[in-house]
Amino acid sequence: MGGERGPFAEVPLRLLFADAAERDFEEMRRAADALDVVAPAPAITWEWFPDHVPYPGAAPGVIHEILLATVVMKAEDLSDWHEFGISVEWTVGGGLAVVVTVNLACYCETDHGTHNVDEFRLGVGRDTPHGEAFEAACRQMAVLLQAPRSAHWWRVKAGLPKP
Repeated sequence: MGGERGPFAEVPLRLLFADAAERDFEEMRRAADALDVVAPAPAITWEWFPDHVPYPGAAPGVIHEILLATVVMKAEDLSDWHEFGISVEWTVGGGLAVVVTVNLACYCETDHGTHNVDEFRLGVGRDTPHGEAFEAACRQMAVLLQAPRSAHWWRVKAGLPKP
């Protein structure tokens, strides 16, 4: 079982985050609803991975996402495009982190592929419960979604070479 998709309302939060409090779930739902309002069409599709709920052990370089959402900004032509992502994933040390990324997918001659051009990472723990971390990440993603909707803008901001 894994890789299920749907709107945030369908995400089985209690199954994915058994140690979270009910107030965490409420904060997560409010944050996701607010993010849906500012996200460009089509609406965000959330994915969740129940098979990733148990800590898989340290695996440097491997990301074990429990919850993931992406917003893809495709170009009209075959030029660069970019995507915004928010995820809850395991860290190498066995904790959880909420991560927001902006990736630029490109056809450039050097480093062809995907460039991570922006990242926000916040650990989940005693000082930052699930709901607060997720809410902070959703706020950060909402800010990033207000940036120009141009892959070229992100390319320049990241100092990447011209395609």
